[in-house]
Amino acid sequence: MPKGLLRNGFAAMGVKLSAAALSYAMFVVLARWLGSDVYGQYASAFSAGTFLSFVILAGLHTEALRKLPSLDLRGNDGERRAFLNGTIRALALSGLVMGAIGALAAGGTAALGLQWTGMILLSLALGAAMALAEFLASVFRGLGAVSIAIVPRDVLWRVLVLGAVLVLAALDVEGGFVSVALLTLLLLFVALAAQVVFGRQLLPPRGERALPTPPAPALLWDARWLAAAALASNLLQPLAVVVVGVVLSYADSGVFFAAQKTAALLSLPLIAMNMIGAPQIARAWAAGNKAEVQRICTHVAVTATAGTAVGLAVVLGFSGSLLAVFNPAYYGKGLVLIILALGNLVNTLAGPTGYLMLMTGHEKRFVLISAVAQVSGVVTVLIGGALFGIVGAGLGEVVGVAIFNVVIWRWGWRKLRIDSSFFSLARKHI
Repeated sequence: MPKGLLRNGFAAMGVKLSAAALSYAMFVVLARWLGSDVYGQYASAFSAGTFLSFVILAGLHTEALRKLPSLDLRGNDGERRAFLNGTIRALALSGLVMGAIGALAAGGTAALGLQWTGMILLSLALGAAMALAEFLASVFRGLGAVSIAIVPRDVLWRVLVLGAVLVLAALDVEGGFVSVALLTLLLLFVALAAQVVFGRQLLPPRGERALPTPPAPALLWDARWLAAAALASNLLQPLAVVVVGVVLSYADSGVFFAAQKTAALLSLPLIAMNMIGAPQIARAWAAGNKAEVQRICTHVAVTATAGTAVGLAVVLGFSGSLLAVFNPAYYGKGLVLIILALGNLVNTLAGPTGYLMLMTGHEKRFVLISAVAQVSGVVTVLIGGALFGIVGAGLGEVVGVAIFNVVIWRWGWRKLRIDSSFFSLARKHI
């Protein structure tokens, strides 16, 4: 067993499970407070913001996750500090550029008399906040501070939103699309402020001598393939919700969003194990220890699959009831939840496929495979939704998930001779 992987993985999984329960509760109370149509609008804006966050990140979060462990091997605090300063400036530059583009787009829609101005601005604001949250989480993960990395966004933010919504609902305050978007945005910044305060002492000191900060444009250029990889691998789920809203209705996008969030609980074991496994893969690969990389991948996949299998059994037995928690009208939509849950099982069985490619420096090939798979998924969501409704949209999303995982798993085995999947347990070299 790779040192600390199982222990730290279970610790991360515990936090992720707590966060999942809070996230589930948060979206449930939002759905019941806002009603079907407004909740569908919020779900579309939240999903669009998730997509935009990866545009703004420009791969800098993955670059920090990959670079910081290798810089740690050198023991040069000044070099790590300079790298962090540079990435922060690069993130700010990316945010400003996207802000300018978003403002132009919002102005254009307003001039044309379209009703998308508020959606664009709020989605962009949510995207900027999510980008900052993901960047900070990756930085602290790269520094080995898992709790500081995941607790503020995954736990504290959700507690704050949950509490605020419950109070407003108790006071009979009516929730609107703009007000709830601004509320969640404000409370996310509060959680991130707490993260910076409590995690500041974990950042590397300046060192004995100051090193020049890498220029922001150069860092953005260096991370261009990581940016493309992050964007390509995060197209399908958020855009699927937006597509459902366009092809069907905001009410249907709310159902689909609820099913996505419920099915996503099955991916938590893999997410938790990846949080620990990704930096260890980068470290082992940098040290030239391929056998260690294989062991890490196997233990990540096996441990995660065990947890996902338990969750799948629950979904198969109670799919309608799980969705009805959001809104009683969702009870008859349980089939779409089952379909999305099976997609998450495929994802977990494949193991840390994406991280294996990214942490070993194969981001260019990752971009190509991921982009084809995810664009195919978005297209099949569009076609499936138009022809067969919300169930067809769910099948379309699973198509993209399956293509992505099967192709990348096969590439890792053929090119690296590393089997990232659950089935590597049966190979003799483990």
